[in-house]
Amino acid sequence: MKKTNTGYEVRRTERGEPGTSFQGYLPDGTTYGKLAQVFGQPNREESGDGKVTCCWAGTIDGAPFTIYDYKTDIEAEANTNWHIGGRAKLVANAVLDHFNRAQGKINLKKAPAAKRIASRYLSVKNEGQEVYAEDISKDGLLIDYRVMAQKRLGKIQEAMPVGTWTITVEQQYHPNPNDNSRVYDIMDPTNGKIETITL
Repeated sequence: MKKTNTGYEVRRTERGEPGTSFQGYLPDGTTYGKLAQVFGQPNREESGDGKVTCCWAGTIDGAPFTIYDYKTDIEAEANTNWHIGGRAKLVANAVLDHFNRAQGKINLKKAPAAKRIASRYLSVKNEGQEVYAEDISKDGLLIDYRVMAQKRLGKIQEAMPVGTWTITVEQQYHPNPNDNSRVYDIMDPTNGKIETITL
């Protein structure tokens, strides 16, 4: 797991320990991207019964925990409803506290000045020409949607192998409400780099 200065010792485990069960929820609206920032990429495969499709497993101060989706048809990258598993309610409280503290530090470090986001979308191109754009949520940071874009591109390339398909995550906003200037942030999900263009 990613090390953050939150006062907790958090370790990644490749196998979840038996005996954990539902103990609580992460805050409503928590995105996959925010979880990945704090805990890294999911490290557990989906459950055999299909009830869980995405899961993080680890220990916090030595106590096992899991973070997982549950009985949902929503893709993990678009999900905002996450369960916390453990052996006691205190574990869920610790995971929640760690997440909130770590997310606060990430936001202080990475968040730019407040942006009035006008739109955010995936731009899908073939041979450099935009084929279509798909609106996505304006919540969180642009980087939160990197994994979603990578998976979406993989599905497109698998379904339509002809041509050279690319995808970018883009947003536009007005930095100054007193003029008509417009700024575009364009992220390449293959490397996470963001290009900013002002018009």
